[in-house]
Amino acid sequence: MLSKTTLKRLNINRLALFLAIILALVFSTGFTRAWLKDQAIQKDIQALEKERRKLETNKLHLLSVLKEIKSDSFIEKEAREKFGLQKPGEKLAILVDRNKKSLGEKYQESAAESKIKESNLARWWKYFFVH
Repeated sequence: MLSKTTLKRLNINRLALFLAIILALVFSTGFTRAWLKDQAIQKDIQALEKERRKLETNKLHLLSVLKEIKSDSFIEKEAREKFGLQKPGEKLAILVDRNKKSLGEKYQESAAESKIKESNLARWWKYFFVH
């Protein structure tokens, strides 16, 4: 049989083993949480870097547009097209497309078409499926 001191040592060894396992579980849980948090932070960093590159590209594009807008040729073009301005000695010519219908003509045509009697079902059919 085992003596009392041997049994006491076995109990102490079992207790020490149990405490070591508990301690290892606590540390591994902490390390796992830290690793998962680190992975999430790395993913956020990558997303922010991607967004930064996209914004940098957009910034370069906007700077080139701004440079173009500030140029004298752009200002002259806009003044000619939008305001009908001209340089001294130039004559302005306005070309009208006769095939293009004005808003009033379109309204008159639609009013004339609406005078033609159609059934309610036909008008709903046109509303949902034709237009």
